[in-house]
Amino acid sequence: MNKLTRLTPILLIALLLLLGACAWLQPKDDENPVIQISTPTNYFSYATTQETIDLAGTAFDNRDIKSVTVKVNNSSPVTATGTTNWSLKDIALTKGDNIIVCEAKDKKGNSGTATIIVTRNTDIDFTGHPTFSQSSFFVSQAGYSVVRQTLTPVNCGVSEVQVARVDSNFEVINEIGQIYDDGDLYDHHDEILGDGTYSNKLSILENYAGQYYYRIVAYSDAKVANYSPLYKITVHEAITQDDINKMLDNHAGIAAALNASDATNLEQGAEKLKTWFEGRPGVTKAELVDGSLEVTYDTGIKGGVIFCETDENGYITTKGGSATPARPNADIPLRKQTRGQNALENAIANLNWNTAKVDDADKIQDKDVLIWAPYEGVFDIDMRPSLQTIFENSDLGLNVVSLRNQQCTVASLANLAEYGTVILDTHGAGGEHILTGELMNIVNIWSHIFQILNNEVGFFERVTYSTVGGFAQKGTVYSVRSAYIANLGGTMPNSLIFNGSCESSQTANLSNAFLGKGAKAYFGFSKIVSTSFCKAKADEIFQKMAVELKNNGKAFVAGQQDPFFSHATFTMNATTNELHYSFDLINGNFEFGNLSGWFREGDGRVITQLGDQQPTEGNFMGIISTGLGYTESSGSISQPFRVPDSVETLSIRWNFISEEFMEYVGSQYQDYLTISITDSTGAVHVIFHETIDSFVDYGLVCCTPPISFDQGDCYMTGWRQLVHDISAFQGQVVRLRIACGDVGDSIYDSACLLDEITIY
Repeated sequence: MNKLTRLTPILLIALLLLLGACAWLQPKDDENPVIQISTPTNYFSYATTQETIDLAGTAFDNRDIKSVTVKVNNSSPVTATGTTNWSLKDIALTKGDNIIVCEAKDKKGNSGTATIIVTRNTDIDFTGHPTFSQSSFFVSQAGYSVVRQTLTPVNCGVSEVQVARVDSNFEVINEIGQIYDDGDLYDHHDEILGDGTYSNKLSILENYAGQYYYRIVAYSDAKVANYSPLYKITVHEAITQDDINKMLDNHAGIAAALNASDATNLEQGAEKLKTWFEGRPGVTKAELVDGSLEVTYDTGIKGGVIFCETDENGYITTKGGSATPARPNADIPLRKQTRGQNALENAIANLNWNTAKVDDADKIQDKDVLIWAPYEGVFDIDMRPSLQTIFENSDLGLNVVSLRNQQCTVASLANLAEYGTVILDTHGAGGEHILTGELMNIVNIWSHIFQILNNEVGFFERVTYSTVGGFAQKGTVYSVRSAYIANLGGTMPNSLIFNGSCESSQTANLSNAFLGKGAKAYFGFSKIVSTSFCKAKADEIFQKMAVELKNNGKAFVAGQQDPFFSHATFTMNATTNELHYSFDLINGNFEFGNLSGWFREGDGRVITQLGDQQPTEGNFMGIISTGLGYTESSGSISQPFRVPDSVETLSIRWNFISEEFMEYVGSQYQDYLTISITDSTGAVHVIFHETIDSFVDYGLVCCTPPISFDQGDCYMTGWRQLVHDISAFQGQVVRLRIACGDVGDSIYDSACLLDEITIY
């Protein structure tokens, strides 16, 4: 036996020992995958009259997903197609409620589940789920909520629509009140007669804390009950003013406590403040978590403190602390503003939770960009100015909305589903919190108390330290949490999210929430990040994607680290590497179920019907008006798109309806419909303009009943088609605008139905 032969067993044993040691040194994988359902909806409940359903979604894991299975009721699990992006078609449904559990497993056997309750009905389809203007209440305290539901009968009529409380098996316990589609704004809070949306203001009272289910029961004219998706109501033990005062008093004393201590830096200050909080009234726990202090109160409410150092000029150089936001003049476009409060109820939100049927799953489906900067002028480097320049240099025609400082309230993020791009230039913590510019005080805390109790909103005091001025507190602000994002109304239109805050990807909470709402890519930072590195990465991504027209996979460079502070890694969580901006005309037939792709000003929305008027194709149509329901502003929609060299024609289906007919023909009251194209030079070309007088030539037809606004009989043109030659604009990015307006006064309303806006 030679030496090599004798050594072989020894070498083999050594190799096995080495491999075993390597396996032992690897971190244990006990992290469960996260699975999300996106089709047919990202909501937990869905209703249909179809016999089968298609499901699709995403799954994430710290390693690799091994499999995704789908189980319906008590049937055997079926393996879906795909893993990270998965789908399963033609799932059979039984009549009534079907509980469908989707499970993702990794190679170590760890698993995560997502459940959707799908209700199969007989003859009424529900568009989305019910909405409640208030969904949280205190025990034994009656509250009022405006309830709305859009529905469409299938070959039948609707005799009655009720709101019902249901048990844990989703069976009706009792009906608490009726909702109406009668246009009665004052008694029933219904904005438009005959648009398929039923409304009413109802009282809700529960005597025990917990979670309760409600749903809509719609009866056909044959008295067949059809059931909407479920809606969750949360009931909490009451919070007192004394509870609130303890929290406010504790936060007010932070700076005094720190400056009375012997702390000479932020690390020492954090430890001293932790000990101080542990002895304060109402506090049950205080703990340091990755550079911030988390404080838990005996009510279950959690607050926090963020620490940061300032430079020699007093500016914040990292995105983990701040100074009080300034108050700039508002530059919010009219369509994005809340313009006062109606004593009854705000206008209905134009949102649809159901996933849109899109032509390109990797295309950002809306051209609105939100730059949200609560601390502009406080950071030593702000992201917005250079980003605005990048978007201005883009040929896409993107519409940039900038909110700054104290414009950046909790409520200002409620309509994120209207944006294709969201850029957050703010502070953050733990991949869970996005700090706003809204200061907490004894008055507004009550307007947020249910969001705080539901862990949708938090609050942070911001503490700074300098060797010159010592410790200073800069005011307590609210933070938006991952649950707030997950519970937003609507579905994000394949959005791109850039979260330029500290620790924005330290955990997957926020990225999963955004991706679960329909976003396709989420950029963030693993640790505390410097303002300079954050700005550089934002400029890099949007230069590549909005100007150079690269997709997110090619725009993102993995492994980049902040050369300053804690060496934060720039990260991307995405469901595709092919996400891109588009020059296309988007959602011209409104089948997204909302106004994705369109810029809305004033009253613009998407409906399924208006009286006996139906969409010319599909299930949805657009409507713009001089101000229906709670909306008082005349409406328009517009969208930029490129006219390809092969395209010569623009086609628009329209139907103009007005109360001005026939009484005010020939008068000064001349409501109008105008359609225009703005070319690449900025020149506006009006391609269609008609007024009350000129519409008479279309042969008007009285449509009351079933269509009525609020002042009298309505007449309509009926569905017409505009066909216009646009070959002169070939190769240009143009903006199409369709506007319905008032002339004379706004007492008598006019509206225009729109559908099948196409180019060919």
